[in-house]
Amino acid sequence: MLVCINLTVVNLLNKEVYIYPVSGIAQIATKIAGKFEVLSNPYRTLILAFLLKNKEASWSDIKQFLESNAGSINPNTLQFHLKALLHANMVRRSGSEENIVYTPGIISDEISGMLDEVVQKLNSKE
Repeated sequence: MLVCINLTVVNLLNKEVYIYPVSGIAQIATKIAGKFEVLSNPYRTLILAFLLKNKEASWSDIKQFLESNAGSINPNTLQFHLKALLHANMVRRSGSEENIVYTPGIISDEISGMLDEVVQKLNSKE
């Protein structure tokens, strides 16, 4: 299986990593993702930073954010990564089936501190 965010490619089957120049938010997310297992995918790092910045978001808000910062994302891929964050209690889900809202969950000070850099970049894009 290949994971690709901009020009960073990881072949999970052969455990090969090909890193090409990436810029901005995706590059910071990739760095953080390498340090924490639950954040081992930059998509999860970006989701968490987005929720920390906005305090809450719908599934479509998160998808739109990811696509504007890391390229197209398959809906099943987004659901997979949201589930991983939910299971780690780093994201909470509330609302009705028709109106699901995601909010930040329990996040350690170390992770929160590392995500501050991503959140600051997000704030500067406004």
